[in-house]
Amino acid sequence: MAKGRIQWIDFVRGFVVILIVLGHVMPRCDALKMIFVFHLPFFFIMAGYVLNVEKWSANFEEFTKKIAKRLLLPYFIAEIIWYPIWFIFSHEMGFLTHLWRLSEADPVNGFFAIFYGAMNNDYDAAVDAPLLLGPMWFFPCLFFAEIIYLGLYKIFGKDYKKFFASMAVAAGLGFFLGKIFPLPQAVDIALVMQILVAVGVFMKKFNFVEKINLPIIIASIIFIFISYKFNDFVDTAFRMYGNPILFYLGAICGTIICIKISDIFTKIGGKISDFVSYCGLQSVIVVAIHIPIIMFLYDLIMGMKFFENDKLLHENWSVTIIALIFGVTIPLLIAKKFGRKPIIKYFCN
Repeated sequence: MAKGRIQWIDFVRGFVVILIVLGHVMPRCDALKMIFVFHLPFFFIMAGYVLNVEKWSANFEEFTKKIAKRLLLPYFIAEIIWYPIWFIFSHEMGFLTHLWRLSEADPVNGFFAIFYGAMNNDYDAAVDAPLLLGPMWFFPCLFFAEIIYLGLYKIFGKDYKKFFASMAVAAGLGFFLGKIFPLPQAVDIALVMQILVAVGVFMKKFNFVEKINLPIIIASIIFIFISYKFNDFVDTAFRMYGNPILFYLGAICGTIICIKISDIFTKIGGKISDFVSYCGLQSVIVVAIHIPIIMFLYDLIMGMKFFENDKLLHENWSVTIIALIFGVTIPLLIAKKFGRKPIIKYFCN
Protein backbone atom coordinates (compact mmCIF):
# COMPACT_ATOMS: atom_id res chain seq x y z
CA MET A 1 0.00 0.00 0.00
CA ALA A 2 1.28 3.48 -0.86
CA LYS A 3 2.51 5.57 2.05
CA GLY A 4 -0.25 7.57 3.71
CA ARG A 5 -3.05 5.62 2.02
CA ILE A 6 -5.97 4.12 3.93
CA GLN A 7 -6.35 0.60 2.55
CA TRP A 8 -10.06 0.13 3.17
CA ILE A 9 -10.76 3.31 1.16
CA ASP A 10 -8.58 2.11 -1.72
CA PHE A 11 -10.24 -1.30 -1.56
CA VAL A 12 -13.80 0.02 -1.61
CA ARG A 13 -12.96 2.38 -4.48
CA GLY A 14 -11.35 -0.48 -6.38
CA PHE A 15 -14.33 -2.73 -5.70
CA VAL A 16 -16.79 -0.18 -7.08
CA VAL A 17 -14.56 0.67 -10.07
CA ILE A 18 -14.60 -3.03 -10.97
CA LEU A 19 -18.40 -2.88 -10.75
CA ILE A 20 -18.35 0.13 -13.12
CA VAL A 21 -16.34 -1.81 -15.70
CA LEU A 22 -18.62 -4.81 -15.21
CA GLY A 23 -21.67 -2.60 -15.68
CA HIS A 24 -20.36 -1.51 -19.08
CA VAL A 25 -19.97 -5.04 -20.44
CA MET A 26 -22.59 -7.24 -18.78
CA PRO A 27 -26.01 -8.20 -20.18
CA ARG A 28 -28.96 -6.07 -19.08
CA CYS A 29 -30.29 -8.04 -16.12
CA ASP A 30 -31.35 -7.74 -12.49
CA ALA A 31 -27.72 -7.68 -11.34
CA LEU A 32 -27.03 -4.71 -13.64
CA LYS A 33 -29.99 -2.81 -12.18
CA MET A 34 -28.67 -3.48 -8.67
CA ILE A 35 -25.16 -2.25 -9.52
CA PHE A 36 -26.52 0.96 -11.04
CA VAL A 37 -28.46 1.71 -7.86
CA PHE A 38 -25.27 2.79 -6.08
CA HIS A 39 -22.06 2.42 -8.10
CA LEU A 40 -21.69 6.02 -9.31
CA PRO A 41 -23.44 7.78 -6.38
CA PHE A 42 -20.97 5.92 -4.14
CA PHE A 43 -18.11 8.15 -5.36
CA PHE A 44 -19.89 11.33 -4.30
CA ILE A 45 -20.39 9.95 -0.80
CA MET A 46 -16.72 8.98 -0.61
CA ALA A 47 -15.72 12.40 -1.95
CA GLY A 48 -17.54 13.92 1.02
CA TYR A 49 -15.96 11.41 3.37
CA VAL A 50 -12.40 12.41 2.46
CA LEU A 51 -13.17 16.12 2.06
CA ASN A 52 -11.61 18.30 4.78
CA VAL A 53 -14.38 20.88 4.83
CA GLU A 54 -12.94 23.22 7.45
CA LYS A 55 -9.49 23.31 5.86
CA TRP A 56 -10.56 23.78 2.26
CA SER A 57 -13.49 26.14 2.81
CA ALA A 58 -10.90 28.53 4.23
CA ASN A 59 -8.58 27.86 1.25
CA PHE A 60 -11.16 27.71 -1.53
CA GLU A 61 -8.89 28.88 -4.35
CA GLU A 62 -6.12 26.45 -3.43
CA PHE A 63 -8.63 23.59 -3.26
CA THR A 64 -10.05 24.51 -6.67
CA LYS A 65 -6.59 24.34 -8.25
CA LYS A 66 -5.80 21.08 -6.48
CA ILE A 67 -8.99 19.30 -7.48
CA ALA A 68 -8.90 20.70 -11.02
CA LYS A 69 -5.50 19.06 -11.48
CA ARG A 70 -6.82 15.78 -10.07
CA LEU A 71 -10.13 15.66 -11.98
CA LEU A 72 -10.31 18.14 -14.88
CA LEU A 73 -6.80 17.64 -16.24
CA PRO A 74 -7.17 13.84 -16.73
CA TYR A 75 -10.61 14.40 -18.25
CA PHE A 76 -9.43 16.82 -20.95
CA ILE A 77 -6.22 14.91 -21.67
CA ALA A 78 -8.08 11.62 -22.10
CA GLU A 79 -10.87 13.07 -24.26
CA ILE A 80 -8.53 15.08 -26.51
CA ILE A 81 -6.18 12.12 -27.06
CA TRP A 82 -9.07 9.73 -27.72
CA TYR A 83 -10.88 11.96 -30.23
CA PRO A 84 -8.46 11.55 -33.20
CA ILE A 85 -8.09 7.84 -32.44
CA TRP A 86 -11.87 7.44 -32.52
CA PHE A 87 -12.19 9.57 -35.66
CA ILE A 88 -9.59 7.65 -37.66
CA PHE A 89 -10.22 4.09 -36.53
CA SER A 90 -13.90 4.09 -35.63
CA HIS A 91 -15.60 6.80 -37.67
CA GLU A 92 -13.48 6.60 -40.84
CA MET A 93 -12.12 3.03 -40.95
CA GLY A 94 -14.98 1.16 -39.31
CA PHE A 95 -13.02 -0.40 -36.45
CA LEU A 96 -13.84 -0.08 -32.73
CA THR A 97 -17.54 -0.12 -33.54
CA HIS A 98 -19.04 -2.68 -31.17
CA LEU A 99 -20.01 -0.50 -28.22
CA TRP A 100 -22.80 2.05 -27.76
CA ARG A 101 -22.98 2.87 -31.53
CA LEU A 102 -20.14 5.36 -31.04
CA SER A 103 -18.97 5.00 -34.64
CA GLU A 104 -22.25 6.61 -35.72
CA ALA A 105 -21.62 9.82 -33.79
CA ASP A 106 -21.26 13.10 -35.65
CA PRO A 107 -17.58 14.16 -35.48
CA VAL A 108 -18.41 17.84 -34.92
CA ASN A 109 -20.81 17.08 -32.07
CA GLY A 110 -18.34 14.57 -30.67
CA PHE A 111 -15.59 17.19 -30.62
CA PHE A 112 -17.65 19.89 -28.92
CA ALA A 113 -18.96 17.32 -26.42
CA ILE A 114 -15.45 17.31 -24.94
CA PHE A 115 -16.06 20.86 -23.74
CA TYR A 116 -19.74 20.78 -22.80
CA GLY A 117 -19.75 17.19 -21.55
CA ALA A 118 -22.51 14.61 -21.44
CA MET A 119 -25.82 16.50 -21.69
CA ASN A 120 -28.14 13.63 -22.54
CA ASN A 121 -31.10 12.52 -20.46
CA ASP A 122 -32.17 9.61 -22.65
CA TYR A 123 -30.36 6.84 -24.51
CA ASP A 124 -31.65 7.74 -27.99
CA ALA A 125 -30.25 11.29 -27.90
CA ALA A 126 -26.85 10.03 -26.79
CA VAL A 127 -26.01 8.73 -30.27
CA ASP A 128 -26.37 12.20 -31.77
CA ALA A 129 -24.16 14.03 -29.27
CA PRO A 130 -22.11 11.59 -27.24
CA LEU A 131 -19.12 12.09 -25.04
CA LEU A 132 -16.84 9.76 -27.00
CA LEU A 133 -14.93 8.56 -23.95
CA GLY A 134 -18.18 8.28 -22.04
CA PRO A 135 -17.14 7.22 -18.53
CA MET A 136 -15.02 10.37 -18.16
CA TRP A 137 -18.19 12.51 -17.79
CA PHE A 138 -17.99 11.73 -14.13
CA PHE A 139 -14.75 13.66 -13.48
CA PRO A 140 -15.98 17.21 -14.18
CA CYS A 141 -19.23 16.35 -12.39
CA LEU A 142 -17.34 15.33 -9.26
CA PHE A 143 -15.25 18.49 -9.52
CA PHE A 144 -18.34 20.70 -9.56
CA ALA A 145 -20.04 18.66 -6.83
CA GLU A 146 -17.18 19.31 -4.42
CA ILE A 147 -16.81 22.95 -5.43
CA ILE A 148 -20.54 23.60 -5.00
CA TYR A 149 -20.61 21.87 -1.62
CA LEU A 150 -17.68 23.91 -0.31
CA GLY A 151 -19.23 27.08 -1.73
CA LEU A 152 -22.51 26.43 0.06
CA TYR A 153 -20.65 25.62 3.27
CA LYS A 154 -18.60 28.79 2.95
CA ILE A 155 -21.79 30.87 2.63
CA PHE A 156 -24.17 29.03 4.99
CA GLY A 157 -22.00 26.65 7.03
CA LYS A 158 -22.33 28.55 10.28
CA ASP A 159 -26.11 28.31 10.06
CA TYR A 160 -26.95 24.63 9.67
CA LYS A 161 -30.62 25.25 8.92
CA LYS A 162 -29.76 27.51 6.00
CA PHE A 163 -26.97 25.14 4.93
CA PHE A 164 -29.24 22.10 4.79
CA ALA A 165 -31.94 24.17 3.08
CA SER A 166 -29.45 25.33 0.45
CA MET A 167 -28.46 21.72 -0.29
CA ALA A 168 -32.10 20.70 -0.60
CA VAL A 169 -32.75 23.59 -3.00
CA ALA A 170 -29.62 22.69 -5.00
CA ALA A 171 -30.69 19.04 -5.24
CA GLY A 172 -34.23 19.97 -6.26
CA LEU A 173 -32.90 22.33 -8.91
CA GLY A 174 -30.63 19.56 -10.20
CA PHE A 175 -33.52 17.10 -10.55
CA PHE A 176 -35.61 19.72 -12.34
CA LEU A 177 -32.91 20.85 -14.77
CA GLY A 178 -31.89 17.26 -15.51
CA LYS A 179 -35.33 16.60 -16.94
CA ILE A 180 -35.80 19.73 -19.02
CA PHE A 181 -32.37 21.29 -19.65
CA PRO A 182 -29.25 19.32 -18.67
CA LEU A 183 -26.37 21.65 -17.87
CA PRO A 184 -22.88 21.50 -19.43
CA GLN A 185 -20.38 19.18 -17.75
CA ALA A 186 -23.19 17.60 -15.74
CA VAL A 187 -23.46 20.51 -13.31
CA ASP A 188 -27.13 19.61 -12.77
CA ILE A 189 -26.04 16.11 -11.64
CA ALA A 190 -23.49 17.75 -9.33
CA LEU A 191 -26.39 19.66 -7.77
CA VAL A 192 -28.36 16.45 -7.23
CA MET A 193 -25.30 14.92 -5.57
CA GLN A 194 -25.02 17.61 -2.88
CA ILE A 195 -27.06 15.42 -0.54
CA LEU A 196 -24.67 12.49 -1.02
CA VAL A 197 -21.55 14.62 -0.55
CA ALA A 198 -23.10 15.82 2.72
CA VAL A 199 -23.78 12.20 3.75
CA GLY A 200 -20.10 11.42 3.26
CA VAL A 201 -19.01 14.47 5.26
CA PHE A 202 -21.24 13.48 8.17
CA MET A 203 -20.16 9.83 7.97
CA LYS A 204 -16.63 11.03 8.66
CA LYS A 205 -17.64 13.63 11.25
CA PHE A 206 -19.51 11.08 13.38
CA ASN A 207 -17.16 8.12 12.75
CA PHE A 208 -20.02 6.23 11.14
CA VAL A 209 -17.76 3.69 9.43
CA GLU A 210 -16.58 2.40 12.80
CA LYS A 211 -20.20 2.09 13.93
CA ILE A 212 -21.43 -0.14 11.09
CA ASN A 213 -22.82 -3.15 12.96
CA LEU A 214 -25.09 -6.06 12.13
CA PRO A 215 -28.40 -4.16 12.53
CA ILE A 216 -27.13 -1.38 10.23
CA ILE A 217 -26.00 -3.96 7.66
CA ILE A 218 -29.35 -5.77 7.76
CA ALA A 219 -31.24 -2.48 7.46
CA SER A 220 -29.00 -1.45 4.53
CA ILE A 221 -29.66 -4.72 2.72
CA ILE A 222 -33.40 -4.32 3.23
CA PHE A 223 -33.45 -0.72 2.04
CA ILE A 224 -31.25 -1.27 -1.00
CA PHE A 225 -33.56 -4.13 -1.96
CA ILE A 226 -36.54 -1.77 -1.58
CA SER A 227 -34.79 0.80 -3.77
CA TYR A 228 -33.87 -1.83 -6.35
CA LYS A 229 -37.34 -3.37 -6.38
CA PHE A 230 -39.54 -0.30 -6.39
CA ASN A 231 -37.48 2.35 -8.17
CA ASP A 232 -36.98 2.65 -11.91
CA PHE A 233 -33.70 1.68 -13.53
CA VAL A 234 -31.13 4.20 -12.29
CA ASP A 235 -28.53 5.60 -14.67
CA THR A 236 -26.93 8.67 -13.13
CA ALA A 237 -25.07 9.66 -16.31
CA PHE A 238 -28.40 10.01 -18.13
CA ARG A 239 -30.22 11.78 -15.31
CA MET A 240 -32.35 8.69 -14.73
CA TYR A 241 -32.94 8.82 -10.96
CA GLY A 242 -36.46 7.53 -10.62
CA ASN A 243 -37.95 8.38 -7.24
CA PRO A 244 -35.53 10.80 -5.48
CA ILE A 245 -36.02 9.24 -2.03
CA LEU A 246 -35.41 5.73 -3.35
CA PHE A 247 -32.46 7.04 -5.36
CA TYR A 248 -30.74 8.49 -2.29
CA LEU A 249 -31.72 5.51 -0.14
CA GLY A 250 -30.20 3.03 -2.58
CA ALA A 251 -27.03 5.08 -2.96
CA ILE A 252 -26.44 5.39 0.79
CA CYS A 253 -27.29 1.78 1.66
CA GLY A 254 -25.25 0.42 -1.26
CA THR A 255 -22.28 2.46 -0.08
CA ILE A 256 -22.63 1.13 3.47
CA ILE A 257 -22.62 -2.46 2.18
CA CYS A 258 -19.57 -1.78 -0.01
CA ILE A 259 -17.73 -0.25 2.95
CA LYS A 260 -18.47 -3.33 5.07
CA ILE A 261 -17.27 -5.64 2.29
CA SER A 262 -14.08 -3.57 2.16
CA ASP A 263 -13.64 -3.80 5.92
CA ILE A 264 -13.94 -7.59 5.84
CA PHE A 265 -11.51 -8.11 2.96
CA THR A 266 -8.87 -5.67 4.17
CA LYS A 267 -8.84 -7.34 7.57
CA ILE A 268 -8.40 -10.75 5.92
CA GLY A 269 -5.72 -9.38 3.60
CA GLY A 270 -4.09 -11.45 0.88
CA LYS A 271 -3.61 -11.10 -2.86
CA ILE A 272 -7.25 -10.39 -3.66
CA SER A 273 -7.35 -7.55 -1.17
CA ASP A 274 -4.07 -6.16 -2.52
CA PHE A 275 -5.27 -6.37 -6.13
CA VAL A 276 -8.58 -4.62 -5.47
CA SER A 277 -6.84 -1.96 -3.35
CA TYR A 278 -4.37 -1.32 -6.16
CA CYS A 279 -7.32 -0.96 -8.51
CA GLY A 280 -8.70 1.69 -6.16
CA LEU A 281 -5.32 3.42 -6.04
CA GLN A 282 -5.22 3.49 -9.85
CA SER A 283 -8.94 4.05 -10.37
CA VAL A 284 -8.46 7.07 -12.66
CA ILE A 285 -6.60 5.17 -15.38
CA VAL A 286 -9.02 2.23 -15.14
CA VAL A 287 -12.00 4.52 -15.72
CA ALA A 288 -10.17 6.45 -18.43
CA ILE A 289 -9.05 3.64 -20.74
CA HIS A 290 -11.16 0.55 -20.07
CA ILE A 291 -13.61 1.45 -22.85
CA PRO A 292 -11.00 1.62 -25.66
CA ILE A 293 -9.49 -1.65 -24.43
CA ILE A 294 -12.89 -3.36 -24.42
CA MET A 295 -13.73 -1.96 -27.87
CA PHE A 296 -10.49 -3.37 -29.26
CA LEU A 297 -11.22 -6.71 -27.59
CA TYR A 298 -14.72 -6.80 -29.08
CA ASP A 299 -13.32 -6.12 -32.56
CA LEU A 300 -10.83 -8.94 -32.05
CA ILE A 301 -13.56 -11.36 -30.96
CA MET A 302 -15.80 -10.42 -33.87
CA GLY A 303 -12.88 -10.68 -36.29
CA MET A 304 -12.26 -14.23 -35.17
CA LYS A 305 -15.90 -15.06 -35.98
CA PHE A 306 -16.48 -16.46 -32.49
CA PHE A 307 -20.03 -15.13 -32.58
CA GLU A 308 -22.56 -14.65 -35.35
CA ASN A 309 -23.77 -11.21 -34.38
CA ASP A 310 -22.82 -8.19 -32.30
CA LYS A 311 -25.63 -8.72 -29.80
CA LEU A 312 -23.86 -11.69 -28.28
CA LEU A 313 -21.17 -9.31 -27.06
CA HIS A 314 -23.67 -8.13 -24.46
CA GLU A 315 -25.58 -11.37 -24.05
CA ASN A 316 -22.80 -13.89 -23.47
CA TRP A 317 -21.36 -14.08 -19.95
CA SER A 318 -18.06 -15.60 -21.13
CA VAL A 319 -17.45 -12.46 -23.19
CA THR A 320 -18.47 -10.35 -20.21
CA ILE A 321 -15.89 -12.01 -17.95
CA ILE A 322 -13.12 -11.72 -20.55
CA ALA A 323 -13.94 -8.05 -21.15
CA LEU A 324 -13.98 -7.37 -17.40
CA ILE A 325 -10.58 -9.01 -16.88
CA PHE A 326 -8.96 -7.13 -19.76
CA GLY A 327 -10.72 -3.86 -18.94
CA VAL A 328 -9.36 -3.88 -15.39
CA THR A 329 -5.97 -5.59 -15.60
CA ILE A 330 -4.50 -3.85 -18.66
CA PRO A 331 -4.89 -0.33 -17.17
CA LEU A 332 -3.29 -1.60 -13.95
CA LEU A 333 -0.37 -3.08 -15.87
CA ILE A 334 0.09 0.20 -17.72
CA ALA A 335 0.02 2.10 -14.42
CA LYS A 336 2.59 -0.24 -12.87
CA LYS A 337 4.95 -0.17 -15.86
CA PHE A 338 4.54 3.37 -17.20
CA GLY A 339 2.86 5.30 -14.38
CA ARG A 340 5.66 7.85 -14.10
CA LYS A 341 5.92 8.54 -17.83
CA PRO A 342 4.77 11.86 -19.37
CA ILE A 343 1.00 12.16 -19.87
CA ILE A 344 0.32 8.78 -18.22
CA LYS A 345 1.44 10.19 -14.85
CA TYR A 346 -1.67 12.36 -14.73
CA PHE A 347 -3.79 9.22 -14.54
CA CYS A 348 -1.73 7.27 -12.00
CA ASN A 349 -0.89 7.42 -8.31
